[in-house]
Amino acid sequence: MEKLLQALNQGTVFIEFTSLNSGKIRTLPCTLSKEYLVNHNTMKQDPKNDTILVFRLDKKSWEDIRVDSIQKWY
Repeated sequence: MEKLLQALNQGTVFIEFTSLNSGKIRTLPCTLSKEYLVNHNTMKQDPKNDTILVFRLDKKSWEDIRVDSIQKWY
């Protein structure tokens, strides 16, 4: 998970995960890069947490994703 957080801090990452609400596979463009978060606060995240908080570039909103639901990221 540490590599995913590093990639998110550097730019845009597409995360494919299973939605806990619908059970469907979703792919979201996400980031934690300060370049995209001009009017938002960022926080240090622990790679050992069960969830990660990411900024969705498509909706310009925050999304909480369970780590065990992530299928892949690129």
